[in-house]
Amino acid sequence: MLPELKHYQLMQAAYWCQQLIVLVLRLEKPRKDYHELIAHHLVTLWLIGYAKHPHKFHPLIRLVYRLSQMELSYQLDIDWECRLRQHGYS
Repeated sequence: MLPELKHYQLMQAAYWCQQLIVLVLRLEKPRKDYHELIAHHLVTLWLIGYAKHPHKFHPLIRLVYRLSQMELSYQLDIDWECRLRQHGYS
């Protein structure tokens, strides 16, 4: 594995571990989707650690993750647009 890719994956794993710690210790106010968020972090950490050949699986994992993030952003944009229209902004 390329050293740069290994470094990137370790940084991603560290970030998601930190996020999981913040969620489990409730260092931030829990969101409505608290349980889904914990499941997301656990699955992400599992995917990062599970792949025996991360250089083969990493692009696919990142693609799936980015697609889901794009969908979430799109849903939030639609929600904000609806809220603005309800309050008379267009």
